[in-house]
Amino acid sequence: MTNKMEKMRIEIARAIITCFPRKYIEMVFVGGVSEKEFIDEMMVEFIKYAFDNSQEKHPLRYYVPYGGVDKNTDARMKYSRVLKYCQKYRDQEYDEFKRRGINIEELKAKSMKTMDEKKEGYSLTPMQYFELTSICDMPILKSFVENRLSDVKKVPNMTFRDMMEDYDRKIVDWKQKSLETDYNMVFYSLAFFTLDWKYAFEFAYILANKMEQIGVKEVDRDFYSILCARMTIHSFLGCEVGLDSRMVRPRQKMIDILVPKDLKISDDLEVDNRCYAELLVIMAQLNNHLKLVNGNTLREQFAKETTLEDWASFFREYDMFEAWHKKELSNNKIRNMRKVLKQIHK
Repeated sequence: MTNKMEKMRIEIARAIITCFPRKYIEMVFVGGVSEKEFIDEMMVEFIKYAFDNSQEKHPLRYYVPYGGVDKNTDARMKYSRVLKYCQKYRDQEYDEFKRRGINIEELKAKSMKTMDEKKEGYSLTPMQYFELTSICDMPILKSFVENRLSDVKKVPNMTFRDMMEDYDRKIVDWKQKSLETDYNMVFYSLAFFTLDWKYAFEFAYILANKMEQIGVKEVDRDFYSILCARMTIHSFLGCEVGLDSRMVRPRQKMIDILVPKDLKISDDLEVDNRCYAELLVIMAQLNNHLKLVNGNTLREQFAKETTLEDWASFFREYDMFEAWHKKELSNNKIRNMRKVLKQIHK
């Protein structure tokens, strides 16, 4: 890891110590996530912010040119397919925030009725385009987005297994490509982070294994929703924070802590759950709210002081792909995965 990245780790630790009450800090780090693990996850968040903001946006036609070709060609069909998912995603995001009482007009899907509107289209970064095409090209993601994955009649077990094998092959391919260049190391590490944060296939698989081990068919989402949901937390700090729970590596080991064998809520379990929630609050505060003397947030300062080479050096030590697991799926595990995914994304 480069000196700049080591310096930023120290800056994050210093910010935690100086910006939050001592007893509060002592409390949150007794719940299963160490200070080092948390700082590593903050580094992932900062790298994602810096990388996203370093990428130029281009119209969709930049990635899928089809001018002058027949409407039935593969290029034009791919353009139309990706455009459809652009619109669908923006609508889903808008509806989700609106249910939480937040009206974000710019999230509404763009009108594509007139020729001028179609020419303007959507502006996407390479990472955003990659995510959208992954949804189109990976059957497991497409089925999930279309709300078919939890229904055995729509997606039989054999099809589910085949789709998950295809997903695993794609992730192995991403991991291999990440070794080729610094850019690939950052791009594919963040691509997997985004995929696992949003769709939680790895989390669902680990929890499905746990359910099989302890011999249960159901686990109430109250045990684990803190690990993978979009939520609002009323913090001990006296603030209310809306956030996504996306510490993809730590949350896997937290399954053993927050999902006990007897499935009984205990005082210790509630403490561990609360500690994790407050860590998410700290993460949100460091990401968006706490400002340095120069007026920048810590992540804005990170983006200014570090480079692609620095980010790649971090991911060579903190391997995001350690969160991936080759899926060995019995019919029982598939049933468990369906239930978990359905509960996570209600």
